[in-house]
Amino acid sequence: MKKNKNSKINIIYHLIKIPIIVFIIFLSYNLLNNGKEIQKINTYNAYQNDASRGIFNVTEWKCRLVGIVEKKIKNTNFEKLSKLMTDEIVKYYHESTEEIRKQEILEYNKKKSFFRNIGNVFKKSYKKTKTKVLDYL
Repeated sequence: MKKNKNSKINIIYHLIKIPIIVFIIFLSYNLLNNGKEIQKINTYNAYQNDASRGIFNVTEWKCRLVGIVEKKIKNTNFEKLSKLMTDEIVKYYHESTEEIRKQEILEYNKKKSFFRNIGNVFKKSYKKTKTKVLDYL
């Protein structure tokens, strides 16, 4: 009887081992597949975050910047801009010569440098013209 009982326990023991082994094999297989999937994702992420691609790609930014500049040049009306600049230069010339004459008369009596006065007038007028042209662009 003991042998009979031991053989039954042995059979039950072996029958329990089979599902456990199958379960371990199943878990190992899933772990291996998940590891391969994680490796693929890491490789893909490394490729996407490479400095030669995506947001860090200098060539891509250069191409976009060139495109923006080309579009701005195509949309610029140079005829209108040249008329505006000509008008501003003529206006600048007349204002400057008037101010220079006024400064010349005022400063001549004070015996200060004539050229310094001319330089200050031109500097002020240049800044005004520059801001007007930049506002137009």
